[in-house]
Amino acid sequence: MNVGLVIPKVVVACDAEAGVPDYEDYVRRIATEYKLSADQEHSLRLVMQAEEEEVNRALRSADVQQLPAAIRNKLQAARSRSEQRLRAMLTAAQRERYDIESRPQQNR
Repeated sequence: MNVGLVIPKVVVACDAEAGVPDYEDYVRRIATEYKLSADQEHSLRLVMQAEEEEVNRALRSADVQQLPAAIRNKLQAARSRSEQRLRAMLTAAQRERYDIESRPQQNR
């Protein structure tokens, strides 16, 4: 597997709008260029979805420290944005509790 070609797709997925898979433009372009039937387009979408799931599993199981710094930074930024969004939807009391409970644990 050529990781250099696969991981950037995952990073792009971190920036994709919610609900729209980042492979959808690719599916539409291939469907148009090759005049795919509806069944073929559906099959291609399933293939791309399976690839995305496989790549996500591989990335989740990867040692993050072995990834290039640029990718680590993008992943950290995505996690930070998610946390900011979560905190924004919480009430003040919930946010206070979340902040306390989500702090890194000290060695006990």
